[in-house]
Amino acid sequence: MSASSDTKATRVARGYLAIAGEPAWVLFAFFFVSVFVFGGLVQAFPALTEFVQTTLGQLIGGALIYVLVVITVVLPVLIVRKRDYVVKLLGMDKKPGRNILWLPLVIWLAYMGITIVAAIGAQFLPWVDTDQVQDVGFDDITQPMEYILAFFALVIIPPIAEELLFRGYLFGRLRERFGFWVTAIVTSLTFGFVHMQWNVGIDTFILSMFLCYLRETTGSIWASMVLHSIKNGVAYFLLFIGPLLGWQLIQ
Repeated sequence: MSASSDTKATRVARGYLAIAGEPAWVLFAFFFVSVFVFGGLVQAFPALTEFVQTTLGQLIGGALIYVLVVITVVLPVLIVRKRDYVVKLLGMDKKPGRNILWLPLVIWLAYMGITIVAAIGAQFLPWVDTDQVQDVGFDDITQPMEYILAFFALVIIPPIAEELLFRGYLFGRLRERFGFWVTAIVTSLTFGFVHMQWNVGIDTFILSMFLCYLRETTGSIWASMVLHSIKNGVAYFLLFIGPLLGWQLIQ
């Protein structure tokens, strides 16, 4: 076998390894930290059980999980590569452009249109429970401070951490070897999978495709963070603020 064919075979092998290994690594880190690290911490200190059920506890617990997952995934790359490479990989090397003021909102409108069509189509899929509701926690909040904490836990922290993890690290690593569509689809399938529900997974897959589009077209992570915050902010309003106003917006 020639040296050129060896090189080509090596590139193909590395490509298959990346397209399977990078999502697997992200999923492993996500579930390892959630189940074993955080779950083990709660088991080791039973006094924490009651605390993590409070609004503040859910906020701190969720933030801790996200931080540990991002560190777990990114740290090995940071050790072997330069800091500048990691910053670029995560899409943080460019300052936000002026389009961050309007582009995420336009993309959100497009995302909503596609989501409505997908939701109608999902009703004809027998394995999709369209009545299943995503459990976001914070079921019994009543105090103003609890609403503020829930806002940070749902609208601020996840858009930052999930974008760094999925549209930052995972998209960046795959995009080094594959075209946009392969990278976006694999990233979005992984993102949908971690939500562990068919109906939520479909929604998050669609959202992720738009988020990947923003990462690709803007060359940075900032616009996708804004879009993600808009999406979660609307959900927060429908779930928590609407009922306070007497609006039963979600059944």
